[in-house]
Amino acid sequence: MSNRPLFLEPTVVLRLLGTVAALLVLLSLAGQIAIHVLGLEVRGIVAFFDVGREHNIPTSFAVFLLASCGAVLLIVALQTYRLGRPDATRWGLLSAGFLVMAYDEGFQIHEHFVGPMQSLLGGGNLGLLNYAWIVPGALLVAALGLFFLGFLTRLPQETRRGFVLGAALYLGGCLGIEALGGGYDAAHGYDNLPYNLLTLEEGLEMAGLVVFLSHLLSYVGRQFGEVSFRVGSRLEPLPQRARRNRGA
Repeated sequence: MSNRPLFLEPTVVLRLLGTVAALLVLLSLAGQIAIHVLGLEVRGIVAFFDVGREHNIPTSFAVFLLASCGAVLLIVALQTYRLGRPDATRWGLLSAGFLVMAYDEGFQIHEHFVGPMQSLLGGGNLGLLNYAWIVPGALLVAALGLFFLGFLTRLPQETRRGFVLGAALYLGGCLGIEALGGGYDAAHGYDNLPYNLLTLEEGLEMAGLVVFLSHLLSYVGRQFGEVSFRVGSRLEPLPQRARRNRGA
């Protein structure tokens, strides 16, 4: 049985996922305005679209983006290894990293570091370090940046620029704006409009992932042209028609 191939056009993926991300951010913003400006009691509905909350639609979308990046990176790692090209291990490590990030996004594992890190930093009003998980997070990012620096320089220029832009957007949200949000929370609390506007940094994270994924798909297209999957055993005999054609 012949199946038609599925084509993924990176620019179409960029527009589609970018539109979804923008829509989620706008819905979250509208919800915060409804609560804190108009005084409407719609917290239950708004919670489904609040990018600053967990276990809702924006969280599920972020998990999907991270897992998609991890899956495509795994394909690149396997193809790179199969063709005997360098950096297959680093592609594989990137894949594992994104899959771990997807798990963390879904279950908020990094939040468990906040209390111990606050105690380690002396407690009290820590200002921008109030959400203290960003300290080990930033150190980990710096270490990984050094580790992958050579790998990054070996990438094609367009891919490298796309990866750097995606990383800048993502890290600017999850570390930079997160620090501002933590400082504001420490000084003024979190149940107010300014703080909830800062939580829109999740939009930066989603934008970074969308940019990264679109450039990753472009890389797959340029390097491998086409990636095929076949479900079954390697020893499975060829279909009857294929055997006849081969013998002809």
